[in-house]
Formats: sequence, structure tokens, C-alpha cells
Amino acid sequence: MGRSNPNLSTLGQVQAEALGRVLGQLDDVEAIYSSPLARAMETAKAISLPLGFPATILDGLAELDIGPLEGMTSEERLVRYPEFSAQWAHDPTTAVLSGVEPLSHLQERAWDAIQIPLSTTDDSAIIVSHFFPILLLLCKFLDIPINKYRGLRVDLASISIIHIQDGRTRLLMLNDRCHLYGREGKTYSL
Repeated sequence: MGRSNPNLSTLGQVQAEALGRVLGQLDDVEAIYSSPLARAMETAKAISLPLGFPATILDGLAELDIGPLEGMTSEERLVRYPEFSAQWAHDPTTAVLSGVEPLSHLQERAWDAIQIPLSTTDDSAIIVSHFFPILLLLCKFLDIPINKYRGLRVDLASISIIHIQDGRTRLLMLNDRCHLYGREGKTYSL
């Protein structure tokens, strides 16, 4: 979570390779866009290799800037910032803490980042990002208020598909993780 910039873990690498195997088979993908954070760029690279073209980095797809909360556990955040934590639990869209990016700002910057790609892509595009940008983009596409984002779920290395045609947006898939199941039916992560 946040802007810390670690590389993918071993599990993350396995999950990215699984994404690459599935998404690399698509024949109508025209572009791949990625957050500039290392974990997203590594995932985008695993997807782009089988497709045969590189990802384009879009700064606006970076994860939520959580400023002073970076690296804290939930328990530490509750002790150090109890008022912010209570407001975040009640309504994260109104929670304010100096240095923490408001969710409305994140949604706006992520939406702005994908406007040119959306307007210039005729076929499919893949967007590789993080928990909050993905959720807030889904809210924007589906015209769901930001404070309802908790009604959607996106797990690590999941696939969600939005279809846009003739000005209509449809959610075709949300949080699909079938590519993470091994032959024995076990998942690579919980």
C-alpha cells in the first residue's frame, strides 16, 4: 500500500507470470499502461512480453499517497492518528490528514491519466495499477460515488474488465483470479 517502491515478492512474480500467460493470449490488445511504481512495472512487463510490445508508464496510475501513514500497521495508525482513523472507517472521502492524498484527488488524477489512451485506443487496453486507483476508476466508469468503493473488491493480480461501446460502459468482469489457480485447484495466494 502507498508509494513505497518495493519490487514484486516471489509470490508476486508468480502471479505476474500467470497474468502474462492469460493476457498474453489476447489478440486485440493495442496498448498496456502502467503505474510508475516498480511492482506495477514488473507486472506490466510480464504481460507485455508475450504481447510483443512495451507498456507505457502513466504517472497518474500510481497508488494513493498516504504520506505519514507509509509503513505503519493498522494498529500503529489507530494509536497515532485516532481521529483520522475513525473518520476513515466512517467515510474515507471526508477523512483529512496532512500529507494523505484525498480519494477524490486520486480518482481525478487516475481518470485524467487514462483519457488520452481511452480516446486513442480502438481495441483493448490493459491498465496495470494498484488497489485504490483501480477501485476509484471502476467507480468513475460505473458512476458509483467514491464513498461506495468498499462495495467493490479487487485483489492482488486480479483481472477486471470494463467494456465501453457507443458511450455505454459495462462491467464484464470484476476481481477474476482464475489464472492464479494451479492444476491441483490451489491458489497461489489467499
